[in-house]
Amino acid sequence: VLAIGAHADDNESFCAGTLAKHSRRGDKVFMCVVTDGSGNPNGDPAEIARIRKTEAQSAANLIGAELIWLAIPDGYLTVNDESRHHFIETIRATNADYIITHPSQDYHPDHVATSQLVMQAAQVARTANYPSQYPHVSKAVPVAFMAAELGLDFVPQDYVDITDVWDIKVKMILQHLSQHMPDQGYDP
Repeated sequence: VLAIGAHADDNESFCAGTLAKHSRRGDKVFMCVVTDGSGNPNGDPAEIARIRKTEAQSAANLIGAELIWLAIPDGYLTVNDESRHHFIETIRATNADYIITHPSQDYHPDHVATSQLVMQAAQVARTANYPSQYPHVSKAVPVAFMAAELGLDFVPQDYVDITDVWDIKVKMILQHLSQHMPDQGYDP
């Protein structure tokens, strides 16, 4: 299972329960974070990016997931060939059976771009003659959408009961201390 979230805490906030259930079942889980978190105006961008990556790794460790950190500068994600190539490489490297990502209708431009790039890359990853360091994906890879912030224009068709892993989801979210410490200039 490959979850692709635009920001370091998106996978935890919007689909960590599902990922925890997959991990508990014995499935291999990958948590891809697209942007580096450096867009926060409070502090040195390189240090903030380092902190965000460390927090994301701690959250992934709680369920034995593998973290994939694309490190595209926060707020600068665009739908272009270079970005799409990173997504294609990620999909090919993981050879996931399905992908979870943001819905196309969302409040944040990085979320919208991530959704568009996943949809494009999932198809191109199957193209045998696309140049890559990994073999092409030989199967159709379905894409599921995680919840959108505030439920904006999101009408779910499937639900996953995460009652039995709720405590793990909360622990994963709380690994992102930089997002929950207003006294250090971070927005809770």
